[in-house]
Parts: sequence; C-alpha cells; structure tokens
Amino acid sequence: LETLTLCREKLRMSHIKIKSSTSSEMILKCKSVQITQVLINLLNNAVDAIAHLPNKWIQIDAQVKDQFIEFSVTDCVGGISVENQEKLFQPFFITKEVGEGTGLGLSVSLGIARAHRGVLRYDSTNQNTKFILTLPVDPEQATAKRTG
Repeated sequence: LETLTLCREKLRMSHIKIKSSTSSEMILKCKSVQITQVLINLLNNAVDAIAHLPNKWIQIDAQVKDQFIEFSVTDCVGGISVENQEKLFQPFFITKEVGEGTGLGLSVSLGIARAHRGVLRYDSTNQNTKFILTLPVDPEQATAKRTG
C-alpha cells in the first residue's frame, strides 16, 4: 500500500504498530490521488482516535472480491457510539476537540467513493473501529452491470 509510505513517519513518531495485508497484485482504474486522500483521511482519523492508548495498532487490508477491491482501515478503539454512527458522514460532524479537525474528512471521502461508483461505510459489526472502502475494479463495467 503506497499510502502507508506517505504516513509512515507520523505513524512511527506516534508509536503505532501497523499491520497490513493484500490478497494479490491489484489494478484499479481510478483517480489515484483522490483514493489516496480517502485512505490517508481514514488513517489520520485512526491515528487521532488511538493517540491516547498505550498499545496502539492499525490494521490496513486490501483484497479483491469479485469485480471490486475492498480496502479496510481498522484501529484498536472499541467502535463508535450508535448516535455518532448516524452522523459520521455528515459535513462538519466532528468528535475531536475544537481546532483538531474540520469535520469534512469523512463526508469528502464518501463523495470521492461515490464519484468512483464505490461505497465508503463504517462496519458496526466489528468489535473495533473499522471503515471499508469498496471500489469497482473498472467503473465502466460497474455502470454497465448496474444498468444492464
């Protein structure tokens, strides 16, 4: 995951253990800068959420499922409250301290996912905090399948 290279120093300085796995070499037709922005946002949110914990880890996975690539970012926090889950993707919603963010990261990331005919969601079934970004390998094929 090339995105990790961009964040490696911040993760190292924060003493966060990174776990990652990929299922195989993956090729995705996308605006790579935008997808990198989504993944960096998810990583930064995870770093901020676990900053106060003694044993910090983040798991980053990427795997091919049918005609989709699924990226997931999971951190060691025990999930997000139900009332906050309902607001996660709303613009300007923030759970951080004042001045610690804009509240736009997840709403912008959701817009990027949708522009790529994908989905960004919070996995409420996971015991930790996990976000999943699912993108079609080929957006044109995804459109043809949806309309055809």
